Amino acid sequence: MLAQQKYNEAAKTFLNAYKAYGTSDKAPEMLLKLGQSLAGMGNSDAACATFSEVPVRYPDAAQAVLTKASAELSANGC
Repeated sequence: MLAQQKYNEAAKTFLNAYKAYGTSDKAPEMLLKLGQSLAGMGNSDAACATFSEVPVRYPDAAQAVLTKASAELSANGC
């Protein structure tokens, strides 16, 4: 959905998945993609807050996810 630029639909999907599976191994990536969806919708405040939460909630997440969250913070002017 992100690749198709259906950001609103993607945001709902990632939010619901995150709520349901917030303790799974994929949770950090779901949170990151939620932020990307919010950024795509133009909701930069919520996107920045979401990107900032990734390393706070998941300090042991895969380095690629943490690096991408940091890059998204910069790219979105957070």
